[in-house]
Amino acid sequence: MCRISQVRTESNDLGWSTGVEKKKKKKKKKKKKKKKKKKKKKKKKKKKKKKKKKRTYKYNNFKYSK
Repeated sequence: MCRISQVRTESNDLGWSTGVEKKKKKKKKKKKKKKKKKKKKKKKKKKKKKKKKKRTYKYNNFKYSK
């Protein structure tokens, strides 16, 4: 609620002015939360399995694979 009363305003220091006095709301101080540092997980490299190529052998003009 606003209340009209004789208020000395900061901008008008010469005299009294009838201004609208607003009740100042107290600001709640917000507590700063400490941020937890995230540990970086090391990614394990997957070893790629090498596929063994089947060797083809030629014998009597026919290809054989072992």
